[in-house]
Amino acid sequence: MCRIQRSVFVLTALAVIELASSQTPTLVTFDNLAQGPSLYYQAGAMQTITVPGVATFTGGVILGYPTNFPAITSATAPNVYGTASTDIGASSTLSPTIDIAIDPSFQVNEVEFRLFNGLPSLVSYRADAFSNGTLVSTWSLSNLVGNTFGGNALMDLDASNITDVKIYAVGGSSQWDFLIDNVAFNGAPQPATPEPSSIAALGLGSLALAWRRNRRS
Repeated sequence: MCRIQRSVFVLTALAVIELASSQTPTLVTFDNLAQGPSLYYQAGAMQTITVPGVATFTGGVILGYPTNFPAITSATAPNVYGTASTDIGASSTLSPTIDIAIDPSFQVNEVEFRLFNGLPSLVSYRADAFSNGTLVSTWSLSNLVGNTFGGNALMDLDASNITDVKIYAVGGSSQWDFLIDNVAFNGAPQPATPEPSSIAALGLGSLALAWRRNRRS
């Protein structure tokens, strides 16, 4: 009996280890979508972009080859996801914060993306990562150079079980204009809970394996 029970435990443990180690990065570039317009006023109201099984992006709109945007060479053209205030010509529905809500089925331990300053002036930016409402990681960019000079930089958030990321400008200005692209998620889908029939089959298979070994000994 002890030998049979040990076989069941080992096979179950090996299955869990294999699932947990199958982490691969997932990249979102927004380029699988139709090419967006080049100006905010042409894009209209805020767009919710959902990548099934990965994340949902809210707060901004898709722009394609944005006008007067030399930093496009640091993105994967044509599309980027951006937000701006109404005095930049954007819709009043756009938010000063871009939110990335991770799909509950996706266990994410790192989120990296490229942020672009759309304003001509120096602007500081911050990204906050949350795990079920608790702040677990932050990344700050101080005085990122303006759009005219191609101002852009990587932001990298690293923490266990990131469920949400918020990106915004800091400094108190009522004006904002920034964009993101090449959003990489390092993680893996949550392992599915085995159905009772699957657990039973695993146990029966282990019993049969142990029985055959006992016959040979």
